Amino acid sequence: MFSIHYVPLSVALRRCGGNSTLIRWLTLSLSLVVSTACGVRTDGQVNGSSAGDSQLPSLGGSPNGDYRQRPLSCDIGDLKSWVHDSMLDYYLFYDQVDRNTNLDNYSTIETLITDLRIGPYDTFSYITDEQSHSDRFTEGKTVGFGWVLTRTQSDDFYFKLVEANSPFAAAGVERGNRLVAINGIAPLDFFSLDSSVRDELLSSEDNGATGEFTIEDALGGTRTLNLAKARYDLDTVLDTRVLEHGGLRVGYLHFYQFLNTSAEELADAFATLANDNIDELVLDLRYNYGGRVLIANELASYVVGGGKSDQAFAVYQPNDKYREFTSTIHFVDQLSALNLSRLFVLQSGDTCSASELVVNGLRPFMDVITVGDTSCGKPYATIPNTACGKVMNALELEAVNADGGGGYYSGIAADCPSSDNLSQELGSASENLLSSALGYIDTGLCPSATSRSVGDTRELPDSVRPRWFGISTL
Repeated sequence: MFSIHYVPLSVALRRCGGNSTLIRWLTLSLSLVVSTACGVRTDGQVNGSSAGDSQLPSLGGSPNGDYRQRPLSCDIGDLKSWVHDSMLDYYLFYDQVDRNTNLDNYSTIETLITDLRIGPYDTFSYITDEQSHSDRFTEGKTVGFGWVLTRTQSDDFYFKLVEANSPFAAAGVERGNRLVAINGIAPLDFFSLDSSVRDELLSSEDNGATGEFTIEDALGGTRTLNLAKARYDLDTVLDTRVLEHGGLRVGYLHFYQFLNTSAEELADAFATLANDNIDELVLDLRYNYGGRVLIANELASYVVGGGKSDQAFAVYQPNDKYREFTSTIHFVDQLSALNLSRLFVLQSGDTCSASELVVNGLRPFMDVITVGDTSCGKPYATIPNTACGKVMNALELEAVNADGGGGYYSGIAADCPSSDNLSQELGSASENLLSSALGYIDTGLCPSATSRSVGDTRELPDSVRPRWFGISTL
């Protein structure tokens, strides 16, 4: 077992003038112990890896370095063998994978890894192209229209969030609007199509695909928008504000994704909160699917306060064949760390992976009161395994906290149940989840559960489910 101490990304960025090679290196794997910035390893070698490169430095002192294999070639047959062999080797549930899978039945490795996943534990392992993976997690960019949708029991689709800088945002689409049709077809029917038009529209390819979207606003008025898919920057700190409540200063931070680019955004947000001398903090993670583990550690380190760099934020365990590579990530000292005794986290079924890691990692050190709904249930992480322009993220590590707590396979329950109401403005003191947290601050008790604006929801179709959902990656 070995430990990881590293320079916070926000500090390293400033020291190295935003050096992108450093950022790729710091987030490459659990195997590095970072004692100085600007790309120097503790063994004195200079790093030269690319983002997600599967050629990891030596792990835990092992002379064999990365225990994961590379494909023999980039031919589809060798790539399929690479995926199958990996799932039989370092995948957490390797011993349950079918050794006799007929690889001839698969034309793509993306479909193969989906079929090899072991349920109910794994609905997360996936393969994507290297460019879109790097764009999102390293560069903080994405390609799409900017929708974050919810689906009702009657198969209506509503916007619960619209990503800033996206085509939908530019067109004025708002939270709570209903998606009536795509190219004149009801959303569920369109998402279920087996057609190149659907695939071009929903893929992460920067292909300029266009669509006709019929949108209904909160007053029932409809309009039709002709929009082209675009590449845009992702904002991850969506809101930072301080609420004067009952004589207390309550900070509110809405955090959307754990990306490399989040380091600077979080540094600015916590500088604001620290300067405002807040008494309580409400962290809104209700739509945060996950992302970079080291960013989750930075966020938790701001919250837990200084002087904890010798304490474990998370302990990551591989499967029993590679248990020697068990790794501990420690908290880091942050310039604008808060000194609070508790934290309120707003969560939902979309709160996943790295978001759950923050809740679980902080609980040995402070009270964490969860408000909303049960989280998604993913105490796992991946180390991107890259070959031939593809990135394989197979579940590889399971996390526990400093007390050995984890195992939240069915999600982290909400201490105070409350339902998301899409007609309410996020960050408003009267919004259901935030209001419930404020009520607890007032009385020490959970207010009565609140109701949804659109009724009970159900899972999105696979074709429109965010491909990054539940990703917790190094």
